[in-house]
Amino acid sequence: MSSLKKRFYQVKVKSLGTTSLKELGQLMGKLWRQAFRKAYGKIWDLAMVEVSTEAIASLAQYYDQPLRCFTFGDFQLSPMVDEFEEILGCPLGGRKPYLFSGFYPSLARISQIVQISAQELDRQKQVENGVVEIPRKCLEAKARILEDKGEWALFIDIFALLIFRGVLFPNVDGLVDLAAIYAFLAYHDHKESPVIAMLADLYDTFDRPKM
Repeated sequence: MSSLKKRFYQVKVKSLGTTSLKELGQLMGKLWRQAFRKAYGKIWDLAMVEVSTEAIASLAQYYDQPLRCFTFGDFQLSPMVDEFEEILGCPLGGRKPYLFSGFYPSLARISQIVQISAQELDRQKQVENGVVEIPRKCLEAKARILEDKGEWALFIDIFALLIFRGVLFPNVDGLVDLAAIYAFLAYHDHKESPVIAMLADLYDTFDRPKM
């Protein structure tokens, strides 16, 4: 009787740089933390979690690509929409799920949200593989200026944008790409839920031939 040989993945897990996010989050008082959670669910809690890269690398060994689930002996576990809704504190309900339209926001639109001039954003921007990206330190510096001025409503929007880039849709270290900004604007402007997009991103990550 033949036995199937288990395939082991060579997984490279990158630790997310969330130290600056934690520092910014600690600047908010109790009332503004409540306001943040009311506006953006539990995404701040995700930024506060200590992530074990070793645990993720170990968990990846139990992922079954053909079945798209994690197999532990006789048990099969699959990430589900309702679980992500609970993790993010963002139930779909009557919300429209976020879907990328193929068009990135303009610097003028981003300027309106973060209250940094389009000229300054254009000066600070970087272009990687044809994609415009804004240095994270530019937005973090703006958040600290807003903290000094006590302008907390705008502070929490910029803080949420940084979490969208750093935790929900991470990409290049130190940069905020327009894809993450677009996902944030879809939520900020139209309350489109990122739950489906995040779940799809998780499956896409594990379904890649090489990780």
